[in-house]
Amino acid sequence: MNLKLKTLSSLSSISLFADENQADLASALSECEVNEYLPDDLICREGEYDENCHVILSGMVQVGLPRGGGGRGNRIILSDGEVFGEIAAMSGAPRTADIIAMKPSVILNISRSSMFQLLDKFGSIKKKMDALYRERALRNQLMKVPMFSGVSESFVDRLVDRVTLNSYSKGDLIFSEGDDADAFYLIRYGFVKVSQNNNGKEKALAYLKEGHCFGEMALLNEGEKRMATISAINRVEVIKIAVEDFANLLSSNPGIRRNLESAAGQREERNLQISQDTNLANALQSTIEDGVISTKSLLIMDTTKCVQCDTCVEACAALHNGKSRLVRNGAKISSFIFIPTSCRNCEDPTCMAQCPTGAITRDSNGEIYHKDFCIGCGGCARNCPFGNISIVELEQDYQNGAIRRIFSFLFNSTEAGEERGNADLNRGPEGDKETMERNKVDSGIRKRKKRRRAVKCDMCRGFSQMGCVYNCPTGAARRVNPTEYFSDLISVG
Repeated sequence: MNLKLKTLSSLSSISLFADENQADLASALSECEVNEYLPDDLICREGEYDENCHVILSGMVQVGLPRGGGGRGNRIILSDGEVFGEIAAMSGAPRTADIIAMKPSVILNISRSSMFQLLDKFGSIKKKMDALYRERALRNQLMKVPMFSGVSESFVDRLVDRVTLNSYSKGDLIFSEGDDADAFYLIRYGFVKVSQNNNGKEKALAYLKEGHCFGEMALLNEGEKRMATISAINRVEVIKIAVEDFANLLSSNPGIRRNLESAAGQREERNLQISQDTNLANALQSTIEDGVISTKSLLIMDTTKCVQCDTCVEACAALHNGKSRLVRNGAKISSFIFIPTSCRNCEDPTCMAQCPTGAITRDSNGEIYHKDFCIGCGGCARNCPFGNISIVELEQDYQNGAIRRIFSFLFNSTEAGEERGNADLNRGPEGDKETMERNKVDSGIRKRKKRRRAVKCDMCRGFSQMGCVYNCPTGAARRVNPTEYFSDLISVG
């Protein structure tokens, strides 16, 4: 009996699966992988995107602590029958810790799509996974937030049992200006908007992201109402700490009160600045409304430098079989920053949600791309809120496998769908030379029938630089991390 068949025949020994029909479970898990790891093998790396949930069939693993924030010195040991990776699988967020095998281990890897199918079909599994996710997500967040670095672990343990983990969809209200102040909030995942009513119109004051807190200003000034409205910009998870527990937290940790009072003062100054600077307020509003800050990678163009030569569009087409993934029109978020139609690698990519074949995926760095088995159904294009995915007809082609491998080596490229790794996309051989050589290869390819396929900006995946940025003659085109690039323009928290 091979390893996978042996695994599927012994699921009843795993606590997570014990209460369900074993034949149905074996069928539901038939597409999942079973992998073996040796001592010191790295199973998961903190910060990488890997949306598998893992069940230890035999062996032992060590869960490390987050490298940043206020993490403490303990490590968690998991063994037979225990689960890890559920936070990344259920939320789509990056891995929260390194996980290393301590003994020879056999691990069942359940993909995110398979996990959600299990949760939909098997009630006891959903109940157990929801409870595990809540407990670990709460503890993980509370232990790594710098504000809690001086709080005793026993206090955190008590707090975990009392706080709630709430989820909100895009546009949902968390609380409104004028509401009673009944809780303090920590953002575990996602982005929220802070706004006020200004003569009947909403005025954005700031946005907050993972690790930030809100709701403290009214609580620090007892009896005050909420001074702003908080709403979800994308899918959001927040930890809600009731007013009584917040008061106990402050009374037992005076340093936390001082830090919060200082932060509240800075926010009031920032709110005043926003109210007095129309350009800053408009830029903030546009950045939030256009969904800029909930993305990971943004192609921007400086309109003071752009001469509308279309070299960026032509370079994109030259590197992608004549089909440009870049359209030079889109949103303008300030007097000189323009966002063309190009993939933004969203934090919470809705394009991936309903792909019937799993062809649209993201690599360990968070970059979203299409694999070669895309059937061109158009689901991802319909789900992209920014219109950055197109369905085109491409001519199927083939060539001698040895020749393909030789040219892939010469041009530092990879097959579509392969991991690129950590290649530096902003330097490399000249774009024109690379294009000419690629065209030489293409000229020897025999054409076959056309097929529909989804295409989008793939950050010039497989090449050593991004064609649009590298070939821009004026330096107008740039790829940036939105929260870093706009940090001087708008206040994050």
